[in-house]
Formats: sequence, structure tokens, C-alpha cells
Amino acid sequence: KAERLRKLQKELAELNQDEDIIEMESHRRKRVKVDDLQYIPHNRPGESSGTFRVPDIDSDDEMEVEMSVPERVNVFEEAAAGREPSPEPMWVFPSVGKRDPNEPRLSHAEEMAARAAFRADFTVWLVERELEVPVWNN
Repeated sequence: KAERLRKLQKELAELNQDEDIIEMESHRRKRVKVDDLQYIPHNRPGESSGTFRVPDIDSDDEMEVEMSVPERVNVFEEAAAGREPSPEPMWVFPSVGKRDPNEPRLSHAEEMAARAAFRADFTVWLVERELEVPVWNN
């Protein structure tokens, strides 16, 4: 058993010295879903950064990339964790209350008369300030 152990240790030392294995070890890889990547790399694992290739995506929508390629994280969890309390609202409008369901509604003629009165007053206000008077369609 000791001889077998020495033989395996010798093989391990040879493999650790092998340049191909050192090169493969320097470019560690992982398989990830394409949708989970922050960006799709333009080169294959182990190639220089100046090479451009079509990504090799398999039928499971996965591809092999280097370990250093960042993956997406759940944006919503990050946003909730870093949330500051909202400041006081800038515009605080007074509550006018709910409309009484028994309150009488304007008739069509009364509503049109109120609109005409508003148009007349608004037109006077615009003329006094020498602003353009709109053309009213109804």
C-alpha cells in the first residue's frame, strides 16, 4: 500500500507540473443559464479578451463561462434592503371629505351655465394679462 501511495503522489506531482493543467486551472469554468448572466461574454473560456466569437449556448439555454463572469442577482431584494424611509410629502392637500350620496347633482343646463360662466371669467383674466385666449369648442 505504501508503494501505491508513493506512485499516486508521484503522478499527482507530475500533473501539478503539467503546463496544460496549469492553464486549465487558471481558467476555472462554470455552467450557467444565459438569462442569469449580467452580460453574455464575447469570447470562450480560456481565450484572450480580444477574441470575439458567437456564444456557444446549448439546448438547455446554458453556456460554459469563466468563474469571473458575474451573474445577476435579484434586483428587488437589493432594492428592498437598501431602502431609506421616505421623507414627509412636499404637498399636503387638505381633505375635502367624501361627497354626500344624497347631494343633488347639477342638471345638464346648470352644468353648461357654470362652464360658460367659468369661460367668461377665465377669458377676462387672460385678456387682463395679455395672454392668448383659447378657442372653446363646447
